[in-house]
Amino acid sequence: MLFRSANTTWVKVTVVGPGGNGGASATGRATGGGGGAVAIKWLSMSAAQTLTYTVGTASGTASSVSSGTLVITTISAGSGSNGTSTAYATSITAGGAGGTATGGDVNITGGQGGYSYGSGSTITTNFSGMGGDCPGFGTGGPALSMIATTGIQGNGYGAGASGSHGNNTVANGRGGIIIFEAF
Repeated sequence: MLFRSANTTWVKVTVVGPGGNGGASATGRATGGGGGAVAIKWLSMSAAQTLTYTVGTASGTASSVSSGTLVITTISAGSGSNGTSTAYATSITAGGAGGTATGGDVNITGGQGGYSYGSGSTITTNFSGMGGDCPGFGTGGPALSMIATTGIQGNGYGAGASGSHGNNTVANGRGGIIIFEAF
């Protein structure tokens, strides 16, 4: 729970959702996981009011701030969707969707995970997708090509992981964060 000091009037709450995991494929390519969403809300609080919060640490869980003794509309930043695998082929596959945000004064959708694509049926003619970005907080893992390799985590909060390439090891998206700033 967040407790406010006696001198605080306004609190800026920034809620960041976790990134999606990169897809995994032992015999193909995979798309990147989507980036986490961001919700920003300014709240007026009086002395001793509280809020309840949950930080999403893994793909599929949202970060949220909800009512404690201060009654508010829940502020939520969703996780990016996980990437998916595709067999080597001449095709294009869309990456995981970015998470969505609700309840903020500002709600920003996370970046979509990168597409995987191929121009043939061999490892050297296929590419795995990069992880989706989390606006202002994280950069998705890089796109992969040419050799068998595991997916790569992104950098920062809410970043999606890249898809693996000819390797079935998943890279996990980065966890979210919640920031409370008193004014």
